[in-house]
Amino acid sequence: MQSPTLSLLIPCFNAESSIVDLLGKALSQGVSFDEIICYDDGSTDKTSEVIRSFKGVQLLSGRLNKGPSYARNRLAEAAKSDFLHFHDADDSLSLDFVENMLLHLSEDVVAYCDMKTSYNEKTYYSSALQVNDEHGVLLGVIQQMLHLNRTVFPKQAFLKAGGFNEQIDVCEDKLLTIQLALLGLTFKHVDKTLVHRVRQTGSLLDRKSWNEKEMALVVMYEQILQNIPDSLRPYVGEKILNAAWNLHYRGFIKDSQYAVKVARSFGICGWTSSNTFLTFCSRIIGIDNFFAARKTWSSLLNNERLIE
Repeated sequence: MQSPTLSLLIPCFNAESSIVDLLGKALSQGVSFDEIICYDDGSTDKTSEVIRSFKGVQLLSGRLNKGPSYARNRLAEAAKSDFLHFHDADDSLSLDFVENMLLHLSEDVVAYCDMKTSYNEKTYYSSALQVNDEHGVLLGVIQQMLHLNRTVFPKQAFLKAGGFNEQIDVCEDKLLTIQLALLGLTFKHVDKTLVHRVRQTGSLLDRKSWNEKEMALVVMYEQILQNIPDSLRPYVGEKILNAAWNLHYRGFIKDSQYAVKVARSFGICGWTSSNTFLTFCSRIIGIDNFFAARKTWSSLLNNERLIE
């Protein structure tokens, strides 16, 4: 049987100071990547010049910065391998990443390893996805964040899932993993820490405002509306409605109204609470009016906590 081939795909933007470590680790693997491709997404520094100094690394360049989803899709189009691994330019790889991941690759498997994350002088470690008897790994990828740095997946499955949604630049990776799970792929946990993520202050995610991040989740869930199993719709709908309440409470009324509309498309018509009176009221007066009344009541009580 022919060994699977694996491409390392790196979107870059102003990464001249960080890409050196990653490319050094990528080129020093015990078992080599079949190809390493970088996409310079309109950098204004010397990113392209630094990449060109590494032999064996292909470089694609864009004149304008179009975001990570666009860059990753162009990388996937250029890749010739059977399997794809996307990696952020400012994060690192263990020298035995390829060796360990190759052992678990097949056309219907997303392989993912453990990851160490450093942020604000603290260290966090990832865990395996939760697997539900009824929904398999689908509920796990909805509940948890499976960072791209941890994953290797088949190129054909990536294409079938539609690649990355270029209309969003937050949660686009989570959307892709959900779509892969909806295609029925198995998610195989490789119980080794093979990736080190260094989350930078001032990253794209940090630069996004709170409401933009919350709305990105709402839009992401809306994208999977037609494919989500009926049994999971209430769960996802309640998550969207909770986002709608958070948006309303903080004054983003139009965003909240949009989120309520999306929640309704998942079959959610009222606030879910152990307090049946609150649930009844939300159904009678409408969710938007319920949110307004609830916020007024909370303000009167000087209660700054969000509803659970």
